[in-house]
Amino acid sequence: MGKTKFKVGDEVKIVSNEIQPQFCGKIGKVKKVYMTFSEKEEGGQLHKMALYRISVGAVTLNGVACDSDLEAV
Repeated sequence: MGKTKFKVGDEVKIVSNEIQPQFCGKIGKVKKVYMTFSEKEEGGQLHKMALYRISVGAVTLNGVACDSDLEAV
């Protein structure tokens, strides 16, 4: 797996969440990290992107977050 901005167990601040906006500004923990890969059209190089499952207290948020949705605490 490639290097990600956050790893499992990291505390993060949720700065964007379209599905559950009531969690914006809350502090949570990274519960799971998924790496996605897709081919770029030019040159066939792989484009990597990390997606994160976040929990706030006992609640695991719906959907996944990307790097721009989170800030390090």
